[in-house]
Amino acid sequence: IDIHIDISGEEDILIQQVNDESSKSDYNANEDYQLYNVSEKAQKVKMEKGYFLLLFPSEVHTVGVSQDEASRSVEKSVIKIEMS
Repeated sequence: IDIHIDISGEEDILIQQVNDESSKSDYNANEDYQLYNVSEKAQKVKMEKGYFLLLFPSEVHTVGVSQDEASRSVEKSVIKIEMS
């Protein structure tokens, strides 16, 4: 589980369900990520200061989607909770 907490700035994050066909790479366990193709069905979530986003393992996400000044200067904290 990932928890993204926006401390300052803004960014859009795309979220979609994991789909085997959308995988672009194998899972990188050292850096805890896997690349996916973005689906037309991905939902866009706008993050602003004070917002948080809870993401489960079945949800993949793309951060920093918007290209404006606020998204380039976003400061956030990401907490990773291991599932057993």
